[in-house]
Amino acid sequence: MHSERFTIKAKSRIAELYNPQAVFYVACIAVGVGGALAAIILKNSIGYLEQSLRDAVSSRNLNIFILALPPIGILLTVLFTNRIVKDDLSHGVTKVLAAISTKGGIVSGKMIWAPLVGCIITVGFGGSVGMEAPIMHSGSAIGSKIGRVLGLNYRQRVLMVGCGTAAAVAAIFKAPIAGALFAIEILMIDLTNQSVIPLLISSVTGAMLAKVFTGQDIEFVFAVYNHFDYRNTIFYILLGLICGLIAEYIRHIQKSIGRVFHRIPSIYTRALTGGLALVPLVLLFPPLFGEGYSGMRSMLTGHADELLANSPFFGMSSQNLIFVCYIALFILFKGAATAITGAAGGVGGVFAPSLFMGSAAGFVVARVLKIAGIGFASELNFSLVGMAGVLSALLKAPLTSIFLIAEITGGYALLIPLIVTSGVAYVVGRFFCPYSIYAEDLANRRELVTHHKDRAALALMNPDSLIDSNFPVIPPDAPIPMLLSVALGSRKSTVAILDEEEHLLGTIRFDKVRNVLLARGELSDYRASDIAEPVKDIIPPGTNMSEVLALFEETNAEEIPCVRGDGKFVGFINRSRAFEAYRNQVMDLSEDKE
Repeated sequence: MHSERFTIKAKSRIAELYNPQAVFYVACIAVGVGGALAAIILKNSIGYLEQSLRDAVSSRNLNIFILALPPIGILLTVLFTNRIVKDDLSHGVTKVLAAISTKGGIVSGKMIWAPLVGCIITVGFGGSVGMEAPIMHSGSAIGSKIGRVLGLNYRQRVLMVGCGTAAAVAAIFKAPIAGALFAIEILMIDLTNQSVIPLLISSVTGAMLAKVFTGQDIEFVFAVYNHFDYRNTIFYILLGLICGLIAEYIRHIQKSIGRVFHRIPSIYTRALTGGLALVPLVLLFPPLFGEGYSGMRSMLTGHADELLANSPFFGMSSQNLIFVCYIALFILFKGAATAITGAAGGVGGVFAPSLFMGSAAGFVVARVLKIAGIGFASELNFSLVGMAGVLSALLKAPLTSIFLIAEITGGYALLIPLIVTSGVAYVVGRFFCPYSIYAEDLANRRELVTHHKDRAALALMNPDSLIDSNFPVIPPDAPIPMLLSVALGSRKSTVAILDEEEHLLGTIRFDKVRNVLLARGELSDYRASDIAEPVKDIIPPGTNMSEVLALFEETNAEEIPCVRGDGKFVGFINRSRAFEAYRNQVMDLSEDKE
């Protein structure tokens, strides 16, 4: 008896000490730790596998066989994806956005490890894609899992997904501010105190843990020796225009090559075709092997001539115009190689390739200005700023791009040119497409949750849940007395007229035929089909909510029938109920909970 009282008191004391807010912040730290570990494991594994393969080939004087590694890697990735994971691992960030938009922030638990393994195989064997998207996919899955374990609501669960992504970005680059901004700009997490603090907690945790395990050095350790010269402003604007066009090229070639490979029915044929297509590209442009960080370091440390190492053009770095043309061609082929790797079945993203192409664009602009004797351009500065420009235009995330480069350089000496170039590139990118490369397909399907609460509510709602099938139905030859009996015995204002196969032939609103119903004997020969209204507008199951509300606004109808593709009647959607559900959804999304 005494022990039972003690247990009851202990539980009561625990309940008093339990603080949901504190538990939530502890969960943010846990998500940050998980995202950082995913990033550390992936980066180290890719580095170890790539170096091991290079050493194995070099030790046997079989350097030419390094060209066979990307095809082997893509084929192994497809086998892993198809036979073990049995799920699509491509377009990781897009899938995170889809989970937020249509799945209530639920990301499959196996995405914690599957994208990492797939990316290790793809990039470790030399696939020309970035590792950021798989890390973000894994981080978001960690956040989603913790959110579900804690029983969090939709808003909090989505925030956990954002925290996982922010931690992953912060850990990759050791850039906590850029990580939090990525979640806000790309995943469109609301910019409120209730969201910013958790995002910062997770991203700082991720960045600190990455420093503990990998040292204090940031991804690119650079000191800006040449500070911003206002006389170069016009050239930074020019660089922004070029970066915007490069981003559009990346977007266009991703879609074009994706469509071409989609026509190949066999996934293994697709993988083999893509892998073999990479062989001549890597032969001519060796830096296409892998995600490209080593090539970026070469340009950003003043050793751009290293890009020609092991290529047929080695020794031409002293010939400025030829070297510039080589780098310009390299930008084009990097976009193609990234698109081919992804379309063939490789696991990776465009984040790192876009940084690589941006740094190359900045280098080319600065070198051309130097050859022409125009301006006072620093190749290092322009390369750094070009990275931000392409990223800003491609991701439609100027703040993330600006602070990412500012953080990886360890200072803000280039803040003004970063703002100028990123801003111009962003405007150019928006001219071609208002959505990021991750969100475009979802936006076209009207499934994208955005900062606009009305659009977010529409994307999250499922109109099929509003279908009311509990409506009276009668055959077309039903006499008026039968119709009157149905009207008196039902609380519904409408009756559906169906044939023997349950096809909708028409509808009758009781308030519009009141005089007929009260006439009794005078219209005894009439049948329901004689006074029915023809069906003008219907809602097929699966219609999105924005189309449903637009149809109600257009027709001003009280109910609209829902009819399947085979013509069979399902039920009615009521106007008042639809708009009430919409208002409630907007309120749920707008309410900030402590």
